[in-house]
Amino acid sequence: METRSAVIGHIQRGGPPTLFDRMLATRAGYKAADIVAAGEFGKMVALRGNEMKAVSLEEATSKIKTVTPEWLALADTFFK
Repeated sequence: METRSAVIGHIQRGGPPTLFDRMLATRAGYKAADIVAAGEFGKMVALRGNEMKAVSLEEATSKIKTVTPEWLALADTFFK
């Protein structure tokens, strides 16, 4: 039986990370460490506006979040 492995890199996932991507990941990791150090379990990090916030998992999963028609139209512009 022949098998192959594939390591999917940045290009296949949409390109290399930008400075914004790297800063966002750093800020999220920093905030996550703060949450754990404070003993605030059952929470996740969320970007709200320009701030990293601790959000309860219950709040984060309590309702279905949908994409607005405007965002779908914008995506359609790029992926037609």
